[in-house]
Amino acid sequence: MKALVIDTAVTCIYIAAKNDDNTVTLRLDMGMKQAEKLLPAIDCVLSEVGLAAKDLDYMALTSGPGSFTGLRLGMSALKAINLCHNIPLYACQTLDVYAHNFRNCKERLISVIDAKKDRFYASIYSEGKCICEPFDEEPQDILRHLEENVEYLVVGTDSPLFCEAMKAIAPNLKLSYNNQRMVTTDALFEMAEEKIAKKEPPLQDYDGPFYIRKSEAEEKLPQQ
Repeated sequence: MKALVIDTAVTCIYIAAKNDDNTVTLRLDMGMKQAEKLLPAIDCVLSEVGLAAKDLDYMALTSGPGSFTGLRLGMSALKAINLCHNIPLYACQTLDVYAHNFRNCKERLISVIDAKKDRFYASIYSEGKCICEPFDEEPQDILRHLEENVEYLVVGTDSPLFCEAMKAIAPNLKLSYNNQRMVTTDALFEMAEEKIAKKEPPLQDYDGPFYIRKSEAEEKLPQQ
């Protein structure tokens, strides 16, 4: 299949394109320069595999939780292609994407993102199934989701930070994490093609990112 996928949920973003068996992946750790670099990066990976946007069979992205700015940026870029060329666009929740490559692990999984303000976005999985829906909590509150006698493998870019924060308040927790850099684009290809095989609908025009936390602007709105 011919496809384009992007992960813009955190500061380090990934863009990948594939033309059947030929795949090119680009990693950008650009901080605040994401906005000016994303579109040229998309053009670059498509060119490297000999594709134009109109040639794509589908696109996919991480839909959240994650950075407000990053998620909006990724969604806007791919929706523009969707509108111009009618290419189906599929959304995969970020924490599910992080957990995907570890779904056969014996340990329970905790998929995490640093949500700043001393909080984490997280979700918990057992035998490849989500058993705790995504939440946005401080370490002390996260403890209520965990059991001391259960081994957990923590996945995601911010897993070392999560383990450090949790063990500081609960040293008996059995937490470990994978030191290898996580490239999320392979999981996005696989998850999107699973959705296509199951005939799940792509995103509609009105669909947007999946946010757990309210934006600062929303928090300032008067309560009804």
